[in-house]
Amino acid sequence: MANGSKNGASTNAHRYAFDGFEIDTVNRTLLRDGVVVPLTGKVFDVLTVFAENPGRLLEKDELIEKVWHSGFVEEGNLARNVSTLRKALGDTGKDHKYIATIQGRGYRFLADVVIKGIAEISEPADPSLTLENNLSSPNERADTSKQHPYPPRSLFYQRAWLFSISGLCLIGIAVVAFRLESLQPRQSDLLSFEHLRQTKLTQDGKVYSPLVSPDGQYLAYVSIDGNRHSLCLRQIATGSVLELQPYQLDTHYWALAFAPDNSFLYYILKERDTDYGNIYRVPLLGGQPQQLIHHADGGLALSPDGRRLAFTRTDRQAGTSAIVAADNDGSNEQVVSSTDLDSLFSALDWSPDGKSFIYAFKRREVNRDYWYLAQIRATGGEERRIGNPSDSSIMAVRWLPDMSGLIVNAIDASTRQPQVYSVSYPDGTMRRITNDLNNYVGISITADGRSIVTLQMNSNRQIWNVPAGNSAHAIQISNGTEKHFDLVSWQGDDHIVFDQDENGSLDNYNIFRARPDGTQQQQLTFGPGNNTNPSVSPDGETIAFVSNRSGQDQLWRMSVDGRSVTRVIDTPNSVIRPVFASDGKSIYFSVSVAGQCHIWQVAADGGTPWPVIDADVYRWSVSPDGSYLAYSAFDKETKTVRTNIHPLHPDDSERVLDISPETWMEWAGDGKALYFNTAEDGSQNIWRQPLDGSKPRPITTFSSEQVYRFVWSPNGENLTCIRHTTTFDAVMLRFDLGQARKN
Repeated sequence: MANGSKNGASTNAHRYAFDGFEIDTVNRTLLRDGVVVPLTGKVFDVLTVFAENPGRLLEKDELIEKVWHSGFVEEGNLARNVSTLRKALGDTGKDHKYIATIQGRGYRFLADVVIKGIAEISEPADPSLTLENNLSSPNERADTSKQHPYPPRSLFYQRAWLFSISGLCLIGIAVVAFRLESLQPRQSDLLSFEHLRQTKLTQDGKVYSPLVSPDGQYLAYVSIDGNRHSLCLRQIATGSVLELQPYQLDTHYWALAFAPDNSFLYYILKERDTDYGNIYRVPLLGGQPQQLIHHADGGLALSPDGRRLAFTRTDRQAGTSAIVAADNDGSNEQVVSSTDLDSLFSALDWSPDGKSFIYAFKRREVNRDYWYLAQIRATGGEERRIGNPSDSSIMAVRWLPDMSGLIVNAIDASTRQPQVYSVSYPDGTMRRITNDLNNYVGISITADGRSIVTLQMNSNRQIWNVPAGNSAHAIQISNGTEKHFDLVSWQGDDHIVFDQDENGSLDNYNIFRARPDGTQQQQLTFGPGNNTNPSVSPDGETIAFVSNRSGQDQLWRMSVDGRSVTRVIDTPNSVIRPVFASDGKSIYFSVSVAGQCHIWQVAADGGTPWPVIDADVYRWSVSPDGSYLAYSAFDKETKTVRTNIHPLHPDDSERVLDISPETWMEWAGDGKALYFNTAEDGSQNIWRQPLDGSKPRPITTFSSEQVYRFVWSPNGENLTCIRHTTTFDAVMLRFDLGQARKN
C-alpha cells in the first residue's frame, strides 16, 4: 500500500513501465518513448496509485484517500482527474485500454505494469513553517555580581531609581513583544492546500460575482435568471437572503465591494445598450441606491478607512486604460496611473495600510501578450513589479491582511484552468492553493485572512443539428460533459469543422472535422494553447483559423486534412476571427486595435492587410455574394446597439437595422435576410430579420440552454448550433491556521 505524503500519493522510489510509458516517481514525470507527457500534480498522483495497484479494483473512497489524504473532495473531482489521465494516455476510445470504470464502485488499471528499478530518494523536508529558537531569552537577566547596592538617598534619587527600573522593564517588554511578533508565521506561509477546507455556500448554480464581507458574516452576489439579474445579500450562518435590487432584464452588476464597516455595498451597474458601467452604492440592509461615478469598468476597491474608492476605467475615445481614485461620494477624481489601450489594468486592490495599490497588468508587445503584478503608491508614481511576468492571464488579486503576501486568481500554465494561488510579498514566489480541475473565478477574503470566497464555474457547450431550423427535431451530435466548443463551420454539405476545448478551461482549443452527425471525427491541430475559430474556404480545400502558437493570436491557414499549416500575416495586433470572402481569394478578419474590434482584409496567400471597418464592431458577417458586410455596433446618438449593412462596393449606400445580435449573426443563403440570436428570452433563440426592414420572425423555440453560435449548411437544409449551460456557485476556502501553526 502506498504511504501517504503531502507532496504526492506515494513516497516510494519505483519506476513503473507499461506499453512504452514510464513513470518516474522520483522526478514525478511520465515519459512516453522517452518524451515527457505533461501532467498536473494530482493527475500524476492518480496514475501512481494505479501503477502501484495494477489489476485491483480501487474503490473511489480509497483513491480519494490515497491522492488527497484528507479534506473536502468531491467524486466529480476524481472523475475529472481520471478523464484527464485517460486523454494523456490516449485511452479515449469506447473500450478503455488502460483505465476501466467499475460502475458505482471505482476503477481498475488494466495495463501490465513492470517495476523497472528502485532509486534512492530522500524524504522531503517538512514544508510547514518552523519557529527559530536561536534567539536569546527575553527574560535573560544581567550579571548582578558587579552591581553596588544603592545607599540611602533622598526621595528624588529613590524615584529616579524606580523610574530607571520601570524604563528597563518597559524596554524588556517591548523587546519580548517584538521578538514574539517576529516569530509569528506569516499568513502567506500558512495558506496551502494541506490546510484547506472547502465548503459550498450555494447550490443553485445561479450565483455570480460572490463577495464575502470583512467580518465573514455576509455573502453579496449577483443572482442570474436567464438574462435577468438581481443584487442579493445572504447571511452565511442562517442562509437567509435579502434582495437589495430586484431582477431586471439585460442589467449587469459586477465588481462588488463592501464598505469596511459593512454600512454600504458598492457595485458597478451596466444597463442595456450602454457601452460602460457606473458606480453605485446601496445601504447593506436595504434602501435606495445612489449613483456615485459615471463610467467605470472594474477593479472596484475601498480604502481601509472607507473614505476613498478606486476603480479601473477604459476610455476608448481617449485611447487609455487607467486606475482612478476618488472620494467615497464620487468627488475628487484622480488618475493614479494610465496606459494606452494596447495594454490593460485587469485587477486592483487597496493595501491594508492604505498607502498603495496592487494590480494585475496585461502588457502587449510584438508577438506576445504577458501579465504581471505590480504595486504603486496610492497617490501615483512609478510602479514596482512583484515576481516574474507570466504568459497566463491574471484575473484577480487581493492583499493578505498582514501584507505578507497576495491571493491571486490566474490561469494555470499546464491545465489552462483558473486556479487560486498564494504569492509571497515582496519576492513574488507563487504557490497553488487550489489543486484540482475545477474552474475558480474571482476572489475575496475576510479581514482575518482565514477565509477566501471564490466562484466555482462549470460550463458545458455542445453541438446540435437542427434540421430545417425545427427545434423539435434538434439532435445533439457531440457528447461528454468536459467538452466545450466555440465555433462551427461547414465544409460543403458533408462535413463540419469545429474547435473544441480539451480540458474545460476555455483556453486550450484544437480544431476537428466530422460528419454532420458527429461521427468520423478527425483532429486537425495539436498541442497546447489555442487553435480556434475555423472558417472553411468556398471550395472546401482550406481552413483559416486563429492560433497563438507564435506567442500571440494570429491568422493561419491549413489544408482540410490539417497539413500545410502556414501563417497568413504577422501583425502586432491580436486576430479574433477570420471569414473567407465569397471568391476564396481573400480573408476578412476581426482584429484588436487600441481596445476596439475592427475588420481588416488580406489576400488568402498573405501580404499586407487593409482596413474595411474601423468602427468598434460587436458582431459581423459577410454576405454570400460578397457584396455586403453586416456588423453591429453601439450607436452614440441613439445610445443603442444597431446593425449596419455596409456595402463592399462603392456604388451603394449603407443601411441600418434596429436589431442587436446577442452572440452571433449570419446571412441567409439568398442574401435577403440576417439570422441573429437575441437576449429577449433566456435561451437566446435565433430569429430571421429581412433586409427590407419588415418584422423579424423566430426560427428556433428552445426553452432550455442558450444558443451561442450557429451556421446554416450551404444547401440550407441543416442549422448547426452550439448551445451551452453554465452554472455558478460560491465556494468558501477556509484555512485551519491553528492546525497549521502546530505543524
